[in-house]
Amino acid sequence: MTDTATRSALDERLDALEAAAERGDTAAVRAEVARLREYLRPERLLPPAAVAARRGVATPLMIELLIAHGDIRGVQRDGQYLVPLREVERLRDDPKIRYLRELDRLHDLTAGFGNERMSEEELEVLAAGRSGTYPWQR
Repeated sequence: MTDTATRSALDERLDALEAAAERGDTAAVRAEVARLREYLRPERLLPPAAVAARRGVATPLMIELLIAHGDIRGVQRDGQYLVPLREVERLRDDPKIRYLRELDRLHDLTAGFGNERMSEEELEVLAAGRSGTYPWQR
C-alpha cells in the first residue's frame, strides 16, 4: 500500500468517523477511534511487501535483504521478517530506499530495450567484430 493509498484509507475512516459523530453515535465514534489508534501505533509490525509498497520499492526481497544486512530494523517471526511502523516512517527519506526507487525507475525506463531479435546479418557483423574464439570453437 502506498502512502497515497494509506492516506486514502485514512480519509475514508475519518469520513466515517465524522458521519458517526454527526449522527451522535458515540459508540461508533469510539470504536473507529480505537481502530485508527491500532492502525497507527508505532509498534505495529508490517511484512516486507507492505514496507516495499509504502516506500515505493518494487520488490519486497530488497527490503528483506536490507533487514538481514542490518540497514532496516526488523524482527523475524516464524521465518518471516517484520518491520515496525515507526521504522517504515523513518525510511521515508533513507538514502538506500531512495537509491532503490531510482533503480526501479531506471529499470522501468529501460525495460523495452533489447527485446527485438537480431537479424542473421547483424549477428554475423557482431561475430566478425569479436577478437579470439569462443571456448567451444577451440
